[in-house]
Amino acid sequence: MQTIIESNYETLSERASELIAKCVSDKPDAVLCLAAGATPVGVFRKLVAMSREGEGQLVEMPLRRTG
Repeated sequence: MQTIIESNYETLSERASELIAKCVSDKPDAVLCLAAGATPVGVFRKLVAMSREGEGQLVEMPLRRTG
C-alpha cells in the first residue's frame, strides 16, 4: 500500500479517479469497495466524466450496491 498526499481536494479527486480507472483497465473483473457519503463525491464526478468521454473501460464496469 502506498500513501499519497495531494495539496487539495480537487487534485486528490483527480488522482484517485485516475488510480481507480487504471485498476479497472488493468483488471476488468476487479472488485472495488468504494466509500459512501460526501467525501468521495469529487472522485465519483471525475469517474462519471471519464466514462462520458469514453476513457478507459469504466462504461463496462458493473456496479452493485450492498447493504
